[in-house]
Amino acid sequence: MKRIVITESQFDRLIKSEVKDIKQTEVLEEGFKEIALSIALLAGVSLGGNKALAQKSLNKKDIQNKIEYVLNDSDLLNTTIDSLESMGYGDAERKIYSNAEKIKKELKNPLRKVTKKEVKDYQTLAKKLKAGYAISGIQQDTLKKKIESYPEIQPIIDVYEINLPSDNVFGTGLFGSSKEINDTVKNVLNQIKSNDGVILNITIESSTDTEPIKMGNQKLAQLRAQGVVDILTELGVDSSIVNIVTKPEQGPNIYNPNMSSQERRDARQQTAPFRYVDIKIEAVKVLDEAPQLIPIVDEVDVIVNTFELVKTKKNDVDFDLPQIKINKKYKQPKLKKCNKVGCTL
Repeated sequence: MKRIVITESQFDRLIKSEVKDIKQTEVLEEGFKEIALSIALLAGVSLGGNKALAQKSLNKKDIQNKIEYVLNDSDLLNTTIDSLESMGYGDAERKIYSNAEKIKKELKNPLRKVTKKEVKDYQTLAKKLKAGYAISGIQQDTLKKKIESYPEIQPIIDVYEINLPSDNVFGTGLFGSSKEINDTVKNVLNQIKSNDGVILNITIESSTDTEPIKMGNQKLAQLRAQGVVDILTELGVDSSIVNIVTKPEQGPNIYNPNMSSQERRDARQQTAPFRYVDIKIEAVKVLDEAPQLIPIVDEVDVIVNTFELVKTKKNDVDFDLPQIKINKKYKQPKLKKCNKVGCTL
């Protein structure tokens, strides 16, 4: 016969109207869900989030009494199965009927007790769940946590710049080192050393104007820069940290072969800013002691979850369920037939 699902309150009213004097009808009141879940737990049904409720229920003497009462009544047991299936436990019927003897045996075993624990970390939580515990509650707290951080230490970098106007130190179309260049560079290197500095890198920028020369301005710019590199190397600088940048043919193109001497002098005066060799030296200062750092303190909100866990296990004390006596002058009501309209007694 195909069964239909009726609500707990409907079934409760149905039974109470027929057996008002039978005390055991209390099994259908508020504890009905606890009874159904407890039976399912004993039968091995996977209850998920309802496992904790079932475990707690099994520790109640009155629930244990009512479980036995339901197990001894096929109609009540079928209604219990229907309720479990309506809650999504589709395998309830198979497991309850196939484990009926096991359930009755479990009820005759020693009284169960509930072990409670609280855990705050997910690793312990996972271990406890594997060990048979169930989550009965979650408490969430917001705590203030101070986090200290230190500012990043920025190195102290000093930049030394040397400007060498080509007209003063090289002459027109000339290149190579000179005492003037040597002394100027040496003085700056001594200054860096006296300041406890270490040279990081050196950039030499060599520029020419557009005045035509036989070797070409690109080569002239390169040779003038190389002359400075030679001086630095002689003074103990590693050539691998020296970079050369050439800028030939800079400024206005105002030269022509037919210029007079005066016109050429005027043109050179006009393009003088584009004839130079610049030396840029970057050096880091080495400190005797590390600077004292003041920590930066930030206060942040930290969410802490406390998981309340329960686990039932047997006591060492035997507990016998009291026998349920039913007044024989009343017949236990049974659902005979159900159709689309409802169920008849």
